[in-house]
Amino acid sequence: MTTRLSHIAVVLTLGLALAGCTSATDTPDAPSGSASTSADGVSAIVVQAGEQTLATGSARFSATMTTPGSAGTQVTMDGTVNFAKNEVEANLKSKGPGGNGRMRLISADEVLYIKTNQASKWMKTTAGQLGEIASPSEGLANLDSITGMKKVGSEKVAGVRATKYQGTLDLLTALGSASMSDENRQALEQQMQGATAKVTVWIDGDGRVLQFKHKGDIVTAEGLGVEYESTMRFYDFGVATNIKSPPASDVVDAGELADMVQK
Repeated sequence: MTTRLSHIAVVLTLGLALAGCTSATDTPDAPSGSASTSADGVSAIVVQAGEQTLATGSARFSATMTTPGSAGTQVTMDGTVNFAKNEVEANLKSKGPGGNGRMRLISADEVLYIKTNQASKWMKTTAGQLGEIASPSEGLANLDSITGMKKVGSEKVAGVRATKYQGTLDLLTALGSASMSDENRQALEQQMQGATAKVTVWIDGDGRVLQFKHKGDIVTAEGLGVEYESTMRFYDFGVATNIKSPPASDVVDAGELADMVQK
């Protein structure tokens, strides 16, 4: 997996994957007298679920992203998000042909901090750089980027009964509202041109995002198509958080996220 693709994996997991999480025990039923909820009605349910999730203030989350094949990579993440303050703290693990890696991640005060297991200091990206699009709050507020939503059934997710929805996400459209440098935007737009993901969303009985999954493909900087699958689950809604930026003495300004994580 290339360095840039590794960064996209993190971006998709934190940003796009978080953009659609939902779970459900019971969600609003179709209006009386109709055989099923219209596509617009289903979309409204999902969008409302994002708003309801944000209204909880915070949650814990776990996420996994994989790319199949001999060159496949797996990224797993566990952490806490404060929706109200748009803050994230997480531990990330990666496995792939280039070896295994661990890092900690903090997003606070519009800055993304990353610390690898080999590093003694945190490295950061500032406003407008690639890390800024790793925003669960922004993602949940933009669930209307998913099109063709339909209800496909119900099942349990981590023991919770959930209503299941599916639709399609245009990755370039989802990228559109993200804040980043012109250079990073141009590079990602080239890689995501025409790329779509099949989205599955689960909504719980309180109308909150419980789990979100998307599967699709992107193009690497070398022009190679790579499939990926990403799943994220929210739980412990309303959990107390204490996410803080690292002390300034422990931080190095890395400039660009692409300079932080090497092959």
